[in-house]
Amino acid sequence: MPNSADTTKIKKFYTDQIAEIIKFSNASGVTVGKSELDDYFQKAVLSVWAMGGGSTPELYSCIDSFNSPVVSDKKFSSLQENAVNNYATFKNKIPGFFQRMCDADTKKGTTCANSFCQSQQKILEYFSSLDGDFTFAEATRITELHKPLVERSTKAITDSIDAVIPKLELGEYDEKFDIIGRSMRTVDPEIIKELQELEKVGFTTQKVLDKLNEQSGLKEADDILRRAGLTSSSGQQDKDKAAKTTTAPEEELPPPEKLEDVLAELDSLVGLTEIKNDVQSLANFVKVRNLRQERGLKTPDMSLHLVFTGNPGTGKSTVARLIGRIYRSLGALSKGQLIEVDRSDLVGGYVGQTAIKTQEVIQKAMGGVLFIDEAYALSPNTENDFGQESINTILKAMEDHRDDLVVIVAGYDELMYRFINSNPGLKSRFNKYFHFDDYTPDELWKIFLRFAGKGSYTVSPEAEELLKDHLSTIYMLRGINFGNARDVRNLFEKIIAQQANRIVSIENPTNEQILEITAEDLKGLIEEKKPEKEKPEEEKPEEEKTEESSKKKNKSFSLSDDPNNMLNYYIM
Repeated sequence: MPNSADTTKIKKFYTDQIAEIIKFSNASGVTVGKSELDDYFQKAVLSVWAMGGGSTPELYSCIDSFNSPVVSDKKFSSLQENAVNNYATFKNKIPGFFQRMCDADTKKGTTCANSFCQSQQKILEYFSSLDGDFTFAEATRITELHKPLVERSTKAITDSIDAVIPKLELGEYDEKFDIIGRSMRTVDPEIIKELQELEKVGFTTQKVLDKLNEQSGLKEADDILRRAGLTSSSGQQDKDKAAKTTTAPEEELPPPEKLEDVLAELDSLVGLTEIKNDVQSLANFVKVRNLRQERGLKTPDMSLHLVFTGNPGTGKSTVARLIGRIYRSLGALSKGQLIEVDRSDLVGGYVGQTAIKTQEVIQKAMGGVLFIDEAYALSPNTENDFGQESINTILKAMEDHRDDLVVIVAGYDELMYRFINSNPGLKSRFNKYFHFDDYTPDELWKIFLRFAGKGSYTVSPEAEELLKDHLSTIYMLRGINFGNARDVRNLFEKIIAQQANRIVSIENPTNEQILEITAEDLKGLIEEKKPEKEKPEEEKPEEEKTEESSKKKNKSFSLSDDPNNMLNYYIM
């Protein structure tokens, strides 16, 4: 259950978002009530929570602009049930306030509805992640709620342009580009001014289109102009000619690193013994392949694409970045950069958007490594899911650019195996698996020391003992959400924040005091296990004492005896 500090923070996030929605709605001449927004988001969030759990009456009470009291458990259960039962109707129904936004956008060329779509997605993703586990099912549900609104918003923009453009003469630049600009997420006034000065050139110069694209953040500026009847074949020739002559030279890359230096950096990482051996074997394989090519020997086909499995915080991103540099050192990649993405960077909210987003990511990754975290989230979960479109686009790129693009997919063990085996194309292209084990207590301690060392912190003997005990305990009791190095980093940041609060209370502290982490800095974060006081026993016959002592001696403690026993003493 969240504490009062948590709910205050969550409530502030929600009320700030609602205030922002009302602000941009008023600017577009649309009146939206807080109660309308609360009603919509309460139902929407409950629909998302139904896919992933983690909901409580306390969290539900944060989706409220009027500081209403927390609902009862019975009332909350009833609300949840209604949200599930009415979801089919709710997801495709356009809210009244959103329709008013679209109507205003059509008449005035504003982008109020589009702005709401962005806020809607942000709010739903925020509330679905409060339990620390943003699942694929929840992401799918958010997409289902987001898509109808985006489609309606896009139609409002199109209707705005189609309604205004035919009524204008070619020379009426002021109003024409004001409408187009505002419909495309507000083009800079300076761009509009520049366009006004290009009357003799026409609307299709590459410079105009590039600036529209750059300012709007959209890729279909030329399509919008074409549909508005503002392009011509001669203009397209200007565009093609300009495209050939205005390509900026690529930034000169530094020379490849020495392979030995990158492997030494890999070897310096804490733990990961098996991974280091796997990477070394991979490097050796590429070296031998290069040697065979140099000597004109037959070279076997090989795949450089990889599957990383394991829990969060086990160093997957770090190793992926090093592999990109290793491949470049060996000549297998031209650049060696790492582009790290997840589902949200690849999959769009409506038809046609996914291929564009995925292609943009692939272009950034060309010559290097495309690292897809939680790749199993791309697996389509519903008929209207666009994840499969992204998978198909990536598979084609892996084939078309197999000499200069490496794809690494990562995630939890079981989910990744299921993901790879769900598609013959994936299974044929990914045949190397690297498993990242959880860090041991000793390795977690070394990671803590590394964080401390970067800030020149020292740890007192008492604090060291407490920390080692704590790390051993959280390792022993770890579950599916165990964060490994991430948990250590979070703990370290909390400790140094508490240490700073202690230091400021000391008058003229020494350098040693400023840099030392003591047991006092761990209070509230780690609790030392205190021995229980033994209850006085009644005097028993010597034979019974001996027999009882023997039983206690032979009985080993098991967490199954009391699964909460250790948690009572160690609190993160």
